[in-house]
Amino acid sequence: MMGYATEVSQGKRFEFGKNWSQFFTMLDDERIARAERSPQSILVVKDLAGKTFLDIGSGSGQFSLAARRAGAQVYSF
Repeated sequence: MMGYATEVSQGKRFEFGKNWSQFFTMLDDERIARAERSPQSILVVKDLAGKTFLDIGSGSGQFSLAARRAGAQVYSF
């Protein structure tokens, strides 16, 4: 059985946190704005004030952020 460090060095596993550090270098206001517009294309309502938003498997959390900015109470994991 290979150890964690060996799997990382062979490219078989991400180094914990490294992929997020790289993602945050690409995160900017325009990318967040696109995430905010995206749910509006599938939701009937545009204002989420007073609504609850459940984001299961939230990944980067961009849609959770967008829902929060739209006024929703957000649960994200």
